[in-house]
Amino acid sequence: MAIAERPVLRLISTLLTDGHAAALVSFAFNLGAGARQRTILRWKVNRGEQESIPAE
Repeated sequence: MAIAERPVLRLISTLLTDGHAAALVSFAFNLGAGARQRTILRWKVNRGEQESIPAE
């Protein structure tokens, strides 16, 4: 999981709750870090668009 956690910490510039961080690390683990960098989810998290994140 540490391998998936590093890109999340590097790519996300907003503060996250523990639950949000865990969900993003799980997502990165399943998707792969390279693909994670190009997702709309990353853009929405960094912009603070919390209400639209679950749909992603």
